[in-house]
Amino acid sequence: MLNMYLLTTLSKLFSFASITTVITPMYMQLIISQNYLLNFAHILRVLKFSSLFRLNTLVELTATDSPFLKQRFTLNTFLLSVEYNFRLALNINLSLTDFVPSLSATYVNSS
Repeated sequence: MLNMYLLTTLSKLFSFASITTVITPMYMQLIISQNYLLNFAHILRVLKFSSLFRLNTLVELTATDSPFLKQRFTLNTFLLSVEYNFRLALNINLSLTDFVPSLSATYVNSS
């Protein structure tokens, strides 16, 4: 129930026109549009500092390569809220020329 509430809140907060959701035993996974790449760091700041989410631990940041697709890279961000015992995987598909903004201002030496 909490997962669906958080999903609805995220969709309204960021006005995701199309968002794909996969709920697994470990993570609620959101796949967002490439159009949100420039706002990616802002989205993560909101998820970290908002009292609604408290996803303040960046567990893992990885990328996968599917060389035969137009958007061949997928940026996989795994977040954890210790306070709410909640995990979120945020994925965004990228092309070869896309630039990913730095997340260090959000996750390094911040409270």
